[in-house]
Amino acid sequence: MFTGLVKAVGMIVDVLPLSGGIKLCIISKLRLSVGNSISCSGVCLTVVSANEYYFEVEVWSESLCLSGLVELQRFDMINLEEPITLNTPLHGNITYGYSMSVVTIDKTYVYSDSIILVVRCPKWVSDEITTPSSIGLDGVALTVTRSGEEYFEVLLIRYTILNTTFKYFDTKRWFSLEHDVTQRWS
Repeated sequence: MFTGLVKAVGMIVDVLPLSGGIKLCIISKLRLSVGNSISCSGVCLTVVSANEYYFEVEVWSESLCLSGLVELQRFDMINLEEPITLNTPLHGNITYGYSMSVVTIDKTYVYSDSIILVVRCPKWVSDEITTPSSIGLDGVALTVTRSGEEYFEVLLIRYTILNTTFKYFDTKRWFSLEHDVTQRWS
């Protein structure tokens, strides 16, 4: 389980095809070991190879279909978070690291030194979202400020923008959507 508070931003340095998936080679400041779990932009993956410079994870077809990881290319940036432990302060929103759907950013609005994102989503997702509630978007814990048919809105504060991959996002990019474990989704 994760908090949705990004601990590092990593860079994809290689994307290798696998039969039924891909292997991502990621450089980051995190020091991981083989077998560790890691949230890669909201998707819980297992470290299959690691050294002091980079680590590798495998992403299989189901996770690719349900997340924004399918679009990743060499030199793309990715949000990273290690799982919570019994010693982890429980800030943010507790999530499992399982992406429920792929969503896109429809519009953005500047609001003071924050940004409001209007997120386009499938109807089954918008039917379950209430305001206020919490979600994970590419592994980042966010509060839903408004929702409607096939969309919801979240507000990104300046700190979140500067310390996650949201500083690089493009409105055509797909995002992984997770729900808070306290939410009831069908």
